[in-house]
Amino acid sequence: MMRGLGVGGFVEAATLFILCVIVGGSAQGAGSPREVTSLDADWRFHRGDSATPGIGRPIAAWRWKEERRGEASAAEMAAADLKTDGADWKDAKPGDDVFHGRRGFCWFRTELPAAVADKPTLLFESVDDNAVVYLNGKRLIAHQGWNDPFSVPLAEAWRKDGPNVLAVLVENTAGAGRIGETTLEGLVDQTRPADSPINPSYDDSSWQRVDVPHDYIVEGTFSEQANKDHGFLPVEPGWYRKTIAIPATAKGRRLWLEFDGVYRNSRMWLNGKYLGNHPSGYGSFRYDVTDAALQGKDNLLTVRVDPRGFEGWWYEGGGIYRHVRLVSVEPVHIPPWGVFVSSTVKDVGDGVQADAAVTVATTLVNESGDTAKVTLRSEILDAEGKVVASAENPEQLPTDRKPETRHKLPVAKANLWSLGKPYLYSLRSTLSKDGKVADQVTTPFGIRTIRFDADKGFFLNGKPVKLKGTCNHQDFAGVGIAVPDSILEWRIQKLKEMGSNAYRCSHNPVAAELLDACDRLGMLVMDETRHLGDTYSGKSPPSTPYSNLSDLSEMVLRDRNHPSIIMWSICNEEGIQGSAAGAKIAKAMKDRVNSLDGTRPVSAAMNGGHGGSGLTTVLDLEGYNYSPRDYAGFHKKYPQKPMYGSETASAVSTRGIYANDKAKGYVSAYDVNAPPWALPAEKAWRPIAENDYMAGCFVWTGFDYRGEPTPYGWPCINSHFGIMDMCGFPKDSYYYYQAWWS
Repeated sequence: MMRGLGVGGFVEAATLFILCVIVGGSAQGAGSPREVTSLDADWRFHRGDSATPGIGRPIAAWRWKEERRGEASAAEMAAADLKTDGADWKDAKPGDDVFHGRRGFCWFRTELPAAVADKPTLLFESVDDNAVVYLNGKRLIAHQGWNDPFSVPLAEAWRKDGPNVLAVLVENTAGAGRIGETTLEGLVDQTRPADSPINPSYDDSSWQRVDVPHDYIVEGTFSEQANKDHGFLPVEPGWYRKTIAIPATAKGRRLWLEFDGVYRNSRMWLNGKYLGNHPSGYGSFRYDVTDAALQGKDNLLTVRVDPRGFEGWWYEGGGIYRHVRLVSVEPVHIPPWGVFVSSTVKDVGDGVQADAAVTVATTLVNESGDTAKVTLRSEILDAEGKVVASAENPEQLPTDRKPETRHKLPVAKANLWSLGKPYLYSLRSTLSKDGKVADQVTTPFGIRTIRFDADKGFFLNGKPVKLKGTCNHQDFAGVGIAVPDSILEWRIQKLKEMGSNAYRCSHNPVAAELLDACDRLGMLVMDETRHLGDTYSGKSPPSTPYSNLSDLSEMVLRDRNHPSIIMWSICNEEGIQGSAAGAKIAKAMKDRVNSLDGTRPVSAAMNGGHGGSGLTTVLDLEGYNYSPRDYAGFHKKYPQKPMYGSETASAVSTRGIYANDKAKGYVSAYDVNAPPWALPAEKAWRPIAENDYMAGCFVWTGFDYRGEPTPYGWPCINSHFGIMDMCGFPKDSYYYYQAWWS
């Protein structure tokens, strides 16, 4: 998988950022030898591990000891060579209450089973209440949260040849205290017994037949015992199998399996051969299956997903919930996300048309085994398909590196992408070898300028635009997170009808088709990654590593060609947002973003820690979650820092109901109800509208969503925050915003 692509820096002048971009997703070019086959149809699916052997190994026994010093005792109690055979250590099974009402700390220790591990991960079903996890004496994670499932990657401390000693400091704050079921995941099953779905000969005829995108968690039965923040729906692993016909003509070509999104912690096998593990539930990823595929035969793909380790605190679903495809290319080709288009406009003039200079950076790959003589041709096509600019150059393409070729193309009187007229061009990249087309990729893009000013807000093509945005999770009525492309576009249309012009991807990378809709319809986007640093916990502790950042890189590489995106957000409401530790992680993330795309500012959604030594010292834009009374003070203290409301309002209401009724789960649709941290719509919008230095805001939320039931709990299974309900029908506040925004 391609991890990096260097591009230029971004133009900065005191309080403003003058940025231009052009973008969109890649598509198969007409007549191109690149072959893209949808794999969405006709999968077999089984819910749970009960009928099929799992691939994790449970932790069956612990040794535990009471501790009064807390984490101050870690140097001694987490040491890998510590003996636990003394009388002061006792035995415990998963789920045993060892505190019996006592508040304080206990250490739990065990030696993990020997296993062949790909990406070893511990999955804790529950810890009551908090846990700090060590492996071989190395501190890995601190988890805060009673009975929440969470996962802990072990790779940085894992000893391949063992032994691997696990130590967990458990804090009990009230009631019982324990460690629940815990499983060592990430094991490579080398045996493939006949009764395992990994085995190609396994009989899956009794399994359910489904198409993807598919969310199987939404098909479950609501239970008061299930996690409330995730919609009171039970969560368990699931298995998918699909037969893929690969023609004999694929011989000598490169083959990729591309997954746009799988929630989560997926492991895959092709014809029984292990492909790998992808822990993230939100990023797009792929496997090169050239060596595992059987040309001219049916191939059996097996996928196991395990959504039990939550990454957020809202309904996250489970399954292969975005598109899947098979890509076949020649050995000489353009790699995935290997085309980046950017532009500069010296004079935007009337903001409708302007002369532009388009820069195209294209990465080339040669896996043929020999140096190849190639020619890369870049052509810009207007909306009618007419070529308006082109460039090409021949070169010798080696096999030992991935060179980047740059073309700079002038476009006279370019139509600028705007909210009212979202004009899109296309870049056609054609790679030829020995005079024959070897690969072709088409990249939609738009030409526009953006600028954030600390006093005057946001400018699009030189004109001031107040951001009138909404925050949105990705689930929808009936389908959960497996939202059809048509509904993604329909949701953007409904927001546009309300007068909204901006969309925050809360709190994770979204489907590429949603960004395509924003490009086509004219909707600005705040693109947000899920995690601060390299972690899959809901929140990042101070010790979170930040050297990999592959999920962030993949988001930027995939999305950087979309003209709708005006900023990158690196986190949401992190506990370390105001600390020097948080600033170190943020700087590494910002540096990574700028190395891949230097055309947009970097921001974060912060609910505290503004100023001081934290993220404010790193970010280009200050995102404020709530606290409008603090806007003026921050602007006065940091007059050079552009700011906006990254999350506002959080008013609650039920469509068509005009009295609160807790028993029925109703909240009056009058704009008078909000949690303690929040404000009704009118009070939240006014400080944004009245202050030019506030670039705009993103209201929480455009649509109701599953999980986070507010202000009531069971039997309410979703939030009341939406301006529209779960089905997209407007509430009364919709018309308030429409009156101001349209």
